[in-house]
Amino acid sequence: MTPNPPWQPGLVCPPRGVATLWETDAGATPDGLARVLGRARARLLAAPATTIELAARTGLSAPTVSHHLHALHDAGLAARHRTGRTVLHLRTAAAELLCGER
Repeated sequence: MTPNPPWQPGLVCPPRGVATLWETDAGATPDGLARVLGRARARLLAAPATTIELAARTGLSAPTVSHHLHALHDAGLAARHRTGRTVLHLRTAAAELLCGER
């Protein structure tokens, strides 16, 4: 195998959540859940993501997302999963019950 002179080999990894990029209701939450938790916190329970990804998806600032995630974690509705330098925030079993997923 001989490399082509103008190109260097590279590895491309799509970001997490790219499959939901074009979904129109990616931020949709049940109205009842939004009334209890607040619309912002209910939207943060939509899918596993990092703080930055959730900020981009919801239109909230990263510190605001972090504040809401901390409250959800304290309530037992969100969990953290670290992989290397990335921390994913995801729903707990209790949150899935509230969201009607189980």
